[in-house]
Order: sequence, then C-alpha cells, then structure tokens
Amino acid sequence: MSVIHVKDLNYSYEKGKPVVRNVSFDIEEGSYTTVIGHNGSGKSTIAKLLLGLLEKESGTIEIGGLPLTVENLGEIRNRIGIVFQNPDNQFIGSTVRDDIAFGLENHCVDREKMDPLIEEFAEKVSMPEFLNSEPG
Repeated sequence: MSVIHVKDLNYSYEKGKPVVRNVSFDIEEGSYTTVIGHNGSGKSTIAKLLLGLLEKESGTIEIGGLPLTVENLGEIRNRIGIVFQNPDNQFIGSTVRDDIAFGLENHCVDREKMDPLIEEFAEKVSMPEFLNSEPG
C-alpha cells in the first residue's frame, strides 16, 4: 500500500521555467526512499513540496491517504520526515529562534503562543543566550 502517492506534480520558481514537471511516484509503507540527481534537478524542491513548504502548481500529493492541504498539513507533517543531504539545509532560519519557530509552525502552533514556548524550550536545554545567534 502506498503511504505517499504523487501524481503529475508540477512546480516553477519562475513563471515559464518549470523545476518539477509531471512527476509521479508511489512510496510503499515501511520502505526507505532516496531521491538522487544532479544539482538543480528538483530533489529539494520535491521534498519541500511534500512537506508543504512550497505550494504545488498542479498535481496531487497524498500522504497516509490524506490529500496535502492546509487543513491536513499538521497531521501530515507528524507522519513524515525528510533528511537533506547537506546539513546546511537542515537550518531554515537565520537564528536559532527562527529554527525553533519553524518546528512549532510545522505543528501548527499559533504565532502568539510561539515566543513563550521558544523561551521555555531554550531554557530547558540551557540555551537562552543563543536564541539570537546563527545556527551552526
């Protein structure tokens, strides 16, 4: 049974310059999948589309039987994980605070609740002084 189903996926960063064109694939439950290709071939873009970090132009993405929609995004992100080849791609924001906020956004935490949670988490791991530092 497919846990991830992608059909006719399309995405362009610039109008008229497609990065992902008519991509279709299925990933079976319990399997490990590796996406390989040359620089600029769309690997990271596909990963970002699967995580809902980018919005597809057309096509279908289903994860665990759920269509990838804004309403399902939190539940879907709890079901999948992606590890990028380059560790630099693990960092999203320009500060540690931004990276923690990104994780909270993935769990659909309201913006107004984020700052107290970020402070609390940083205190728990004895890192409050690093919140405004670049990750590294």
